[in-house]
Amino acid sequence: MKESFPIRLRKLRQQKGISQEVLGKALSVDKSTISLYETGKRKPDYEILERIANYFNTTTDYLIGRINDPTPYDVDESMKLREKIKAIRENKQLSKNQLAKLAGISQSYISDLEAGKKNPTIEVLEKICEALGITIIDLLKFPATSEDVLQELSPDLLQWLELGQDLSPEQRQALMHTIKILKS
Repeated sequence: MKESFPIRLRKLRQQKGISQEVLGKALSVDKSTISLYETGKRKPDYEILERIANYFNTTTDYLIGRINDPTPYDVDESMKLREKIKAIRENKQLSKNQLAKLAGISQSYISDLEAGKKNPTIEVLEKICEALGITIIDLLKFPATSEDVLQELSPDLLQWLELGQDLSPEQRQALMHTIKILKS
């Protein structure tokens, strides 16, 4: 069974041997807010989720149950979430209005998010990622600029990417499976 955010938060807090009050102070939220998180009656926005992940030296993906390994992975911390969403949206040639319609949220919310005026909840972040055709992991690993990606990739890998663009998700999965077999 997949562990939920409330269970993982409680488990991490208890493993660290701290009270809800101590965690609340560390995160600059009230003890009652931690209690609501742990009972599933309230969900943190993305900013608080990041603070929780940083406090426990884990990832947001672990906290929300997307992955089972609590060990943090290397993420380019220099690029803020809002900049990543904007870069991916522009890469996909979507206007703010188009993304808003696809995600089922208001265009003003997308504008405020990209301007740094709003911090999305996990639910909103999932809607945005789904509308962009990516996972939250993809979003967190997205590099600052496409030049950063190009500099890191060898010419043969760039050719693979170009060829893979036109493949369906099923074809990409089959290709990944084949590559894994070749590597083993």
